[in-house]
Amino acid sequence: MSRDDSLETLKKKLYDKNWEPSFGKRDALQRTPTETRSEWDSHPEDAPNQEPIMGRQNKPMSLISKLLLGSLLFFSLSVAIAGAVLYFKLGNTEPNVELVLNGPRSISGGEVATVQVTITNKDENPLLNSVLVIEYPSGTRDPLDPTKELTRERIPLGEIKATEVLNRTVKAIFFGAADTRPELTAQLEYTVPESVSLYVRSATYTVTLAAAPVDVFVELPKEINPDQEITATIRVISNAKTTLKNVALQVGLPYGFATRVLEPEPSQGTSFWRFGDLAPGAERTVSITGIPRGGEEEVKGISASVGTEDTHEAGILAIIYNTAFESVALARPYITLGVTLLGDTKKEIAAPLGEPINGAISWQNTTNTPVSGGTITLSMSGPVDEESVTASEGGFYNSLNNTIIWDGREMKELQSIAPGARENVQFSFKAKTPSRTLTLENPSITISILFTGTRVAEGFTEQKVESLTSRTVKFGTQVAFSADGYYSVGPIRNTGPIPPKVGAETTYTIIWTLANPSNDVETATVEAVLPVYIQWKGATSPVNESVLYNPNTHTVSWDVQHLKRGTGVGGAAPRSVSFQVGITPSISQVGEAPTLVLESLFKGTDTFTKTLAKVARPAINTRIVKDPAFRSGTDEITQ
Repeated sequence: MSRDDSLETLKKKLYDKNWEPSFGKRDALQRTPTETRSEWDSHPEDAPNQEPIMGRQNKPMSLISKLLLGSLLFFSLSVAIAGAVLYFKLGNTEPNVELVLNGPRSISGGEVATVQVTITNKDENPLLNSVLVIEYPSGTRDPLDPTKELTRERIPLGEIKATEVLNRTVKAIFFGAADTRPELTAQLEYTVPESVSLYVRSATYTVTLAAAPVDVFVELPKEINPDQEITATIRVISNAKTTLKNVALQVGLPYGFATRVLEPEPSQGTSFWRFGDLAPGAERTVSITGIPRGGEEEVKGISASVGTEDTHEAGILAIIYNTAFESVALARPYITLGVTLLGDTKKEIAAPLGEPINGAISWQNTTNTPVSGGTITLSMSGPVDEESVTASEGGFYNSLNNTIIWDGREMKELQSIAPGARENVQFSFKAKTPSRTLTLENPSITISILFTGTRVAEGFTEQKVESLTSRTVKFGTQVAFSADGYYSVGPIRNTGPIPPKVGAETTYTIIWTLANPSNDVETATVEAVLPVYIQWKGATSPVNESVLYNPNTHTVSWDVQHLKRGTGVGGAAPRSVSFQVGITPSISQVGEAPTLVLESLFKGTDTFTKTLAKVARPAINTRIVKDPAFRSGTDEITQ
């Protein structure tokens, strides 16, 4: 039978309602024992043929089964595609929402800015759980409470219906320098029905600050010599249309800046000034004089910030209206100046009042071209004794303005200074000394040395050369200290024979007296040691002064503590103490004037110069010449 005949016969049977198909008996699965080996065979090709463990393979799937399975897969895929389309249509298509910010394009810093926020829902669905989030630029303040900073604000809006237009107003105070552009950001967060997604729509608003509410200026020279004193002038001017409250200035000085003068005095610390209320157009000025320490080619800067003081932390600005910064370069001078005082090159030295201050000025041309027409001007400020000033090399001292001038007319070395050339001049002066009627409070003399000249480099026009330096001498106080013995006068009554006799005790009063014409002295003391044959009698005066005796060291000490400036000067009473000692002469002392007290020494710390003030007085013996009853011969021991 051909293949076509077999197919025709099968077709007739399929359409015959009485035909019953017969299926052959299928073999059941059988468990076939297998041996498990512990290792691989060395010769797998020799292994006997084995039947498959799972028995014979199943027959191929019938045509009907394949049709049913295909229909099921097609239906599942159709459902999945329909669901995905529905999901993406409803959940991932962003609604048509518009967010617009409108406000002034330009305002003055410190003014209240009003920003209009417009939200338009152009979608066919409502917006749910809507929240407007405002991000403010740094330093923004709340108009209702300017001390409160605005950083981030969330404004719940709830449901925004389809096609609804919603308006909100945001007010803020922006601060900053002129021409800065603070930026405010708004975000609308929302959801839509039948979606779990959170949608965000953003917009920004930028405004130009036409002017800061306050202008601040720092005025400095562009270039100075190292260790040259400068004055920084800081000006604050109000641009506001209304009065600004509690305005303050904070200044930042460079590291190592040695402040000399602050005008006016700071309100707190050394760099914070409170101006109070500042009316429109009002101006305040602060001057800072000092020396920016540093090496050649360094740059030092000074900053100034103006604003409102923090209510919780004094001396700190909570709101900054404006900031300025200027720098000064420490340039290497064409002519370097060196100064020594009493052999010391320090910027500041201490010296006793009345001592001559010998000094020297040296200069050197550091350029590769000559410097001509050199002039050196030394200016002195302070209590200079005009009659003591001297100058070498033809220097002229002008007592009318306390200056010494050297120039090429008297010193040919200044006419033209060759590259690398070094020269020097000398000078000397004294400070005025205090008297019984004159006191000096923290006396000091500052000398400023200015060199001027000109140089002409090849291919350039004439250029001015200038170099400046300064030195300061602080003078320590001259404490007046006396140590004397008495018998007939004083606050303590003495007894015993005069002249003293062998075997009989005679007592004496020792009086220490102090006067201080200038600087205060702290931790002051006076001490003296008693000879072995002298007895401490224990009587002292006055009772409010601390005078003690140490029997182990035989030392009498007076704890002066604080010796004020002006004590014993200009009619003021001096500080003095008295104490009593006794002597019972030995026959070995006959004909002598024995010592009552060894050297007396005053010591203390000068609060101005931070140096030790020290005065010694010689030993006191029985030759008490200041006693009004003293007569020649009454000081020697007799039998």
